[in-house]
Amino acid sequence: MRWHSMRVDHDAPWVLITVHKQARELDSKLWLAATLIRDGFNVVIGRTGALRALAERLPRGIYMDFRFVGTRKPVFEIYRAAGHKVVCFDEEATSFHDKDHYRTNLVSPEALSLTEAAFCWGDFHADVLRSALPEAMHGLVQITGHPRFDMLRHPLRGAYQALADELRATYGRFFLVNSSTGGWILEGQVDARWRSYVDRGIVRDVPTEKEKFYAQYHYRLDKHRYMVALIEAAARALPDHKIIVRPHFTEREASWLASFETVPENVLILHSHSSVPWMLAAEAVIHNSCTTGTEAFLAEVPVISYRPVKHPDHEPYLPNALSLEVEDEAEAVDLLRAVAAGERDRLQVGRAEREAIFDRMMYGRTGPFASVRIAAVLRDIAFTAPDSPERLRRLLKKGARTQPLRAIKRAIDMARGRQRSRGTQETEITCSTMRKKMQSILAHCDAHHPPIVIREVAGEVFVVVRQDSLRAR
Repeated sequence: MRWHSMRVDHDAPWVLITVHKQARELDSKLWLAATLIRDGFNVVIGRTGALRALAERLPRGIYMDFRFVGTRKPVFEIYRAAGHKVVCFDEEATSFHDKDHYRTNLVSPEALSLTEAAFCWGDFHADVLRSALPEAMHGLVQITGHPRFDMLRHPLRGAYQALADELRATYGRFFLVNSSTGGWILEGQVDARWRSYVDRGIVRDVPTEKEKFYAQYHYRLDKHRYMVALIEAAARALPDHKIIVRPHFTEREASWLASFETVPENVLILHSHSSVPWMLAAEAVIHNSCTTGTEAFLAEVPVISYRPVKHPDHEPYLPNALSLEVEDEAEAVDLLRAVAAGERDRLQVGRAEREAIFDRMMYGRTGPFASVRIAAVLRDIAFTAPDSPERLRRLLKKGARTQPLRAIKRAIDMARGRQRSRGTQETEITCSTMRKKMQSILAHCDAHHPPIVIREVAGEVFVVVRQDSLRAR
């Protein structure tokens, strides 16, 4: 059947889900989509810029954004003007280190005043968010957890196992180093980044903010240099293992290669895939103040936080608290030797205490999945717009799938241009990728989900609906 000869059940409300960083978000947002569809919603998933370009053409529904910052306010206004309601996550809120900075610079009451709900990772995040908002807006705050954490729990993390097995077969035994340094730091772009942050309203142009910013730059550069030294030492001590470095999405491979005087033969710098299959394939994970520490903990993977330099004002608490902290290079290498010899349990000492820390700060280690809690909130917000059928008919007319709107193409080209300028490149989101991932997710969840159909309606924008909601005319 062709799209122009199909119609969708419009009694179901619509949710529009944006994907800002594919490697980080796509899997969890497909899982959220599956849960929403099971609960009676229709879903559109799309790359951020491409979805925004279609705001006036998409069926009216609930748009889900990815940040609380003031720079999102114009985007929220676009969706509201097109007849949509707005809700949002904060994809970065697992790793903020300074509550005052977060309240002042990363939460915009003006932007959130345009939303119906702000989803929080847990009690700690919710408390900080409420403290940044007028009391009249506290009702927006919803403690749901995040679908990214759902994907790390049993049985859903089984969706990554086939890829993890493939990585292990390809690379053999390896340790994973996940970086959170930042491309601008590796390339010495500190002055330009400061000015950019000021211009975008992320920081205030005052002496105290500038002093903090430059102190963070020097701290992060120091921790990167220490991590490079550890990688070199581990590569020498464990020649039969590979050390795989997975850079932050803003970091170029060339910058990492330039960090070594000579790159050891058993060290590889690889950007591919999300972090989860790499973690599951690794014998242990090493990080310093990276969200990977939290993710590895939830996935029950041995994890080391290597902290030869410390700066509490510039380090997120949780990823380090959930990891086995090590300050000395020789001790870290000895632990890796022990893991290589089969003593993985040495990195799991204190697991019960770490679980208690997680549960005090975050939601989602046990209990209902975050996607289920989010769906419950959206049911109270949802509506069915009378013009949605006509909007979708226009969107799904013959040729729409293969001839993206000029605005969508421009948005995608601009995003890829920014990626090329920093030496990184996210792969295109394709229908085949979406279907393969959804099939794997549904095969590993423990609840019944109806058959789901995924169709691309424009460049990197997809309608995701129940199979029985599509009927030939």
